Parts: sequence; C-alpha cells; structure tokens
Amino acid sequence: FELRSDADSLRIEAAMRCLQALIKDKVGLEAVLAPGDACQAFASGGGSLLLSDGDKLLVPCVQVLCACAVYSAEGNRQVLAALEELYYSHASSFDLDASGDTPISDAAKPFTILVERLKVPRNARVHAPLLTLLNAVVSGCDDIGQRVTMRMALADLSFIELTRPLMSDLGDDIDLQIAVFDQEVQADTSELGGGSSTGDDPVLD
Repeated sequence: FELRSDADSLRIEAAMRCLQALIKDKVGLEAVLAPGDACQAFASGGGSLLLSDGDKLLVPCVQVLCACAVYSAEGNRQVLAALEELYYSHASSFDLDASGDTPISDAAKPFTILVERLKVPRNARVHAPLLTLLNAVVSGCDDIGQRVTMRMALADLSFIELTRPLMSDLGDDIDLQIAVFDQEVQADTSELGGGSSTGDDPVLD
C-alpha cells in the first residue's frame, strides 16, 4: 500500500465510490456480499485500504465494511474473515508474534491490526473510522455470547487501556465511538444479568 501510485489511488477512490453507492439499498448490498470474498479484496492483503492514512481511502473502506458487518450474519462473517486475513498478511510488519510467550488468540486476530493502528497520537482521521469499524463488527453480531467473546478478545489486546487516554472534552467522533462501545458493553452486561460497572471502565466479564 505504501507503493501505491497516485493514479492507482484515484482509481481505487472511484471504485470505492461505486461500492458506496451500491450498498445504499438491500439489492446492492446483497450483490456485494454474494461472491463471498468481496470484503477481502480491499480490506486484506498487502494493499489493504485499512492501512491507509488518507481518509479518501480509509473512510469509504470502513463505510462499506460497516454496512456489511451490520447487515447480516453472513456479512459480519465476511468482514471478520477479511480482518483475520489482514492479520495474517501484516502481523510481521507490526512485529507481532503469534507464537510468543503470550500468543494472540484466534478470537483476537481479526482485531489485532486495527488495535495496533490505534497506538498512534490521537488523530480523528485514523482513530474515528477504525473505532467505528470495531463497533460495527462487534455490535453487528446477533449472538450475545459471541459479542462478549469479541470484547474479551479486545480486552486481551489492551483495547480498554488504549482508548481511555483517547477520551476528550471535544465530543468528536472518537469520543462518540468510545461512548458507543461502553454503552453496548453495559447493555449486554445488563441483558446477561451481570450487574453494573464500578468505576469508569466497562465491565467485560
């Protein structure tokens, strides 16, 4: 992705605009999901748009993935598969060792690269889209047990500790997405009869 030419970027921008238009209705969204691996085409591999720092590529990529993730169980599965493939393609680039003293669990692998990308100074152009995608993937899952598993996987990646310093008084999209994550945790905790939180951190177990 670092070697992508300006011409290639312009072509990809045009293609993503087409995808954004296509997913605006049910027929178009189902057409995107029908091949079974469309999400991997732009979210995985060496040219993943999720690794882009420019919002002209990152934002439309996230918008399409979010739409797929919340549309259906199959859409959610395809997005998770794309994110897992992203992990296998780029784990070495982020100096991640799945066989180390603290191996990365299978449940955590789809989220690992996104969480790694959050470990930069606060930047709404990067943090807000990635947090939006994480929320869409987790909340888009119909199974509450699986949602809890996903959040525990994020906790294992120190997602909670990473996001607390990102909170601000700006009330921007970063703050909004962190608040959404916390609210969804509390909603599922309540539904499971797990009680309420003590302190500022959401309850994950």
